[in-house]
Amino acid sequence: MNIDWQQYQKELHDVIADPSKDIVLDAEYFYDPTTGNFASAPGGVFQLTSGRNQRKFVTLWQLFDEPEFPSCVQHLSEKVREIRRHNSFGAIVTCTATSRHLMDSIHSEIETREGSVNSYYFGPYPFVNVEMGTHPEIRGQRVLILTDVVATGSLIKQMTQTVNELEGKVVGAVCVVLTGPDLIATCKSEGATSYEVDGR
Repeated sequence: MNIDWQQYQKELHDVIADPSKDIVLDAEYFYDPTTGNFASAPGGVFQLTSGRNQRKFVTLWQLFDEPEFPSCVQHLSEKVREIRRHNSFGAIVTCTATSRHLMDSIHSEIETREGSVNSYYFGPYPFVNVEMGTHPEIRGQRVLILTDVVATGSLIKQMTQTVNELEGKVVGAVCVVLTGPDLIATCKSEGATSYEVDGR
């Protein structure tokens, strides 16, 4: 499949930027279920797993109900197949609910006649499933890390550390959207859509 990654990145960027999609959340505004209205919370922030606070946060959860979701699955699947052609792996790990849904959505698209792909969900950080001894058996497996949005890379580092502790070997990481300006400046890979989040 020959994909125009720049065109797709622009399309996905436009979807994320569309305020009617509610993909960019603003911590200063929230839905109050007691009144049924949106309320203001000046100074509100989201705390990332890195410990950093930021006012706005990109979530792909809202994308699942949008007509653009099948295209996202198709493009993510192609990127994962491309990675697999260059750096084989037999397992994918993730740790967020959104990424788990993405992983489930692409799973049948990335398996080939040459080999199946196991998928594992660590659970939310700090990976309680792993700490409680219900970790996946990935010893000796080559592993791809999948996540939806990367702001600082700390979650990928934490998952890498966990895979290493479980004696697996990380061969790479893939995401749909990069939001951190440092990562946007350094990552030149085709596929991930860059979206700078203002209001830090």
